[in-house]
Amino acid sequence: FFFFKQKTAYEISACLVGSEMCIRDSTSIITAYRNKKEVGATALGPALLASVTLAGALRRGAMVILCTDGLANVGLGSLDPKTEISKIFYQEVIQQAIDEGVAISLLTFKGETADVGVIGELSDKTKGKICRVSPENIETEFESVVNEEEDILAISAEMKIYLNKAFKLRNERHDEGKERGWSTGKRMIGNVTNNLKQSFDFALKDDGDLEEEHISQDKIFKTPIQVQITFRNMSQQLVMRVITLSLIHI
Repeated sequence: FFFFKQKTAYEISACLVGSEMCIRDSTSIITAYRNKKEVGATALGPALLASVTLAGALRRGAMVILCTDGLANVGLGSLDPKTEISKIFYQEVIQQAIDEGVAISLLTFKGETADVGVIGELSDKTKGKICRVSPENIETEFESVVNEEEDILAISAEMKIYLNKAFKLRNERHDEGKERGWSTGKRMIGNVTNNLKQSFDFALKDDGDLEEEHISQDKIFKTPIQVQITFRNMSQQLVMRVITLSLIHI
């Protein structure tokens, strides 16, 4: 894993290098964190971007632990005030992390303002973890995040679902009409870990839609389902897994 100590606004040079160190030993990480001193505003954005870029360049499946005790309030990704540009910035960092197979875990302090609603997506979408800790428990919590982080097994994963056209998918990005005779949906998964679970919901279309498409409910005896999962393994090979089954209506 890789730990990047966040630099604050007064420490950042003109080149916007936001990474101060890359440490592999957990004891050294805790010591470094204890010795960390605040010297200015929180320039979280530049530190995050540099960390993800460096981690992705070092190896696929790397982990970045983002530690912050305050709201990002200066430079790239500033959330004070929150703007559309700052939201776009974090979405682009998320996409970069997904493309490069980097998991981002977030460590914040209880009682501090870090806007987890925005930066929490970093962990959620890259399959990292979010941990809010008390200052007195920082050693235990930090070690827990490091030791319990799941390995990334595959990257850039995408799932496509094919259903009998009499059914519709709920809460999915639809590709209706692109595949004749099927109802289809597509979901971006990104990084894949060993405990990752995916599910989807579907239901019979409304009577009006069935009538419009000349589909009789009486003639629906089984529901064929196919799931196509494409991803890149850690050797960057493009792989597809296909799962096909049928549900019998009784």
